[in-house]
Parts: sequence; structure tokens; C-alpha cells
Amino acid sequence: MQISALRKLLGKGVITTVTGFGYRFTLPDGAPAAKPTEGPPLPDKPSLAVLPFANLSGDPSQDYFIDGVVGDIINGLSRVRAFFVIAQNSSFIYKGRNVSVAEVGRELGVRYVLEGSFQQAGQMLRVSTQLVEAATGRTIWSARFDGARDDVFALQDEITSKIVAVIEPKLVLAEVERAKTLPTENLHAYELCLQALPMVDRPSSLAAMERAIDLAEAAIAADPDYSFAKALHAWAHAIAYASRWISFARAQDGLKYIKDALDNHRDDPTTLAWAGHTIAYLGHQRETGVHALERALQLNPNSAAALRSIGWVSNYIGDANRAIESLDALHRLSPLDPIFLCLLRRAWHGLYDARAI
Repeated sequence: MQISALRKLLGKGVITTVTGFGYRFTLPDGAPAAKPTEGPPLPDKPSLAVLPFANLSGDPSQDYFIDGVVGDIINGLSRVRAFFVIAQNSSFIYKGRNVSVAEVGRELGVRYVLEGSFQQAGQMLRVSTQLVEAATGRTIWSARFDGARDDVFALQDEITSKIVAVIEPKLVLAEVERAKTLPTENLHAYELCLQALPMVDRPSSLAAMERAIDLAEAAIAADPDYSFAKALHAWAHAIAYASRWISFARAQDGLKYIKDALDNHRDDPTTLAWAGHTIAYLGHQRETGVHALERALQLNPNSAAALRSIGWVSNYIGDANRAIESLDALHRLSPLDPIFLCLLRRAWHGLYDARAI
């Protein structure tokens, strides 16, 4: 009954039946990415989108590292509660595209856009950035940061702090300090997770997911206290099972490090979101999962991972209002996110409204 209603709402070919497994969400070939016809209104707080930085190193194999560093800058900025920061899944839609900052500002509904470039010579890094007012194209601030690859965490913190100081100088320094996190002191473990992230964020095949799981395992071996790697390992199993690439029995391997991740989450919202979602989904410990997700949102109300997961888990437990509320918030935070999020949001609205009639 619900699948039939979803098919009517989403259109032909979006949900396919997989014999022996159930259903899979798919997109017809050539389906365009979702785009709002009009950009959302500006939030009532300083709003910012961070575009993917240009790779000027001459080595395309370093894209994963550059994207990971920029992703962590986005996460750091999003934890400053006085800011509204667009989620990475939407701002990275512009990767490889030649677009004006005015267009980015309109489509994402933000006042500021941060652009940058990344160079590496040996172990030395150079990151150049500029903060632009989207509506006027005026450069408000630009800077260049140099450092060793081993100092990448310090570079991220310095860039984040300078942006905060430029946009909102009245912010208390303590809030900026609170937003800083050091996921691990082991750069090798960090890089292994950066290599795995694209495979989990954009799942394409069982082979890619198995590679991501292996990379997460290697990161944990390199740093046994790396809770983010443990949550990533769990999340990869949850995605693989949801995609029907592995059995439920095999997916239970994703719970191997889940307690460690929840006990030592280091106040990282993404770790809490992935671990909380996985333990609710694969471990059927819904109360534990919701508690972790609530904590993630307390730490960072701008966390796209936490909003997405609380929406899904709320749906699992039959809390339609919370599911819709969370997905609405996610849609504003990431208006150009992959089409399935917007479609499911619309579908849940339709199903919920139908139940209310």
C-alpha cells in the first residue's frame, strides 16, 4: 500500500522491485539533479556556503584529501551556532562547474561564499581562500595559509577562526574554541577515512563499499581510539545492507565497534549520527539510537548527518511529525542535496497528509 503511494508520488521507475530482497530506490537514466526553482530566503543569521577548493597541485589523486580538508572546514564552521552553513552535499554540487557566486548565493540562499585553492609541493601545503559577498561579488577577505601536511588540522582551525572573525567579530572566542575538534593525532588514519568517505557518501557498488570498510578497518588499526573511523565502519555496513548488497547477518559486523564509538564520540556530531542511526537500524536499539542523535543535534543543530538520521529513525519508530520536521530542516540546510532526500521528504508529506484525511 505504501509502496504504491510512493510510486504515484515519485513517478515511474523510481522504486524498483528486487526479487528475493524487496525494493530499491533508483533514478531513471539521465534524471536531473533536483534544483529549486527559486532560491530559499536568507536565514536570520550570517549564512555561508563553502565551495570545493580548486586542486592546483597537478595531482588529481589528491582530490580526496582536498575535499576532506574542505569538508572538515565546513563541519567546523557549522558548529558555530551563530552561523548558518550549507551542508557539504549541496555546496559540492558545484565541483567542476563554472558558476558565479551570485548564482550560488541565490540557489543556496546564503549571503557569503568561500572559495579557495589548494597546492602541495612535497610535504608543504598552500591554501588560498577568499570570502565573497554573493549578491555583489565583492571580496570581503582573502588570505593564504602555508604549512606542512602534518599540520593540516592546525590549518583547518586557523582558516575557520579567521572566517568567523571576519563575518561575526562579536562572537565570543570561547565559541570558536568550542567548535574545534581533533579527530585523531594520526594523519595516516585520518587520510584512510578521507579515502573511504566518497565511497560511503555516494555508494555505487558492493566492491566500493567493501573497500571503504577495509579502509575504515585500517584506520582503526592505525589509531584504535579513532571513534570517527569506528562510526564510519558501522555506517558503511548500514548503507551496504540498505542497498541490499549484503545480508542482515553480515551487516551485524557493523556493530563491532558501535559501543566504542558511542562511548568515546569526542563530541563529534557525525560520529554520533552514524553510530546512532546504525545501532537503531541494524541493532534494533531504537532508544539508544535516538539518544545519540539528540546529542548530535545539541552539539550541532546544523549537522546534516544528524538531521538526515533523526528523520529516518523517527520514521522507523512511527514518529511522522519528527521525521517531516527533520527532513524539512535538512532540505533548507542542503537544498541541492541528492534527489532522493527531497523526493522522500515529499513522499512522507504525502503519506502523512493522506493518513490525516
